[in-house]
Amino acid sequence: MLFLGLAALAFALLPRASTGIAYALVIGTFLWQLVGSLVGAPAWLVDLTPFQHVALVPAEPFRLGAAAVMLTIAAVAATVAVAAFRRRDLTGA
Repeated sequence: MLFLGLAALAFALLPRASTGIAYALVIGTFLWQLVGSLVGAPAWLVDLTPFQHVALVPAEPFRLGAAAVMLTIAAVAATVAVAAFRRRDLTGA
């Protein structure tokens, strides 16, 4: 939901670049999580990626706090996207 909300916001603000932005967000955060832990980056820097906060649910307990933060960011991004859609390219009838 986090990436969907951010992609909707990108589409509302920059429609032509939104596909690239959406894929760049997913790929960039995944690669940072992978490469950051491989090169031994500081923990606070690796923690910037949302993939670091997703628990492996059968083996680990569900992280309610992290899920709530990501859903809140997604809801705010989607709300701003809807507001931007209302103002974009529309003429009054």
